[in-house]
Amino acid sequence: MKISYEIATKVFILLIQGTVVAKLRLAANATPEIAQKKRIKEELITETVQKELEERRRSWDVNNGQFEKFRQWYIDYRKDIWHK
Repeated sequence: MKISYEIATKVFILLIQGTVVAKLRLAANATPEIAQKKRIKEELITETVQKELEERRRSWDVNNGQFEKFRQWYIDYRKDIWHK
């Protein structure tokens, strides 16, 4: 099946328009209020995870270096999950 240039051009224009709309939505979400809400949520995640891990650490047999690496990885992991 051959696709005409006219159809291909229309599809391309629709893709471009979709990209522009997506960029406008991202720009709207980049307001100072949204950035502040994101920062507050990330701080809450950090506090919650730190409390959770301190409670669990009592039963773990790991040194401080291992615990700190895991703690930072887990905090970043939880933030990434929340952003998605």
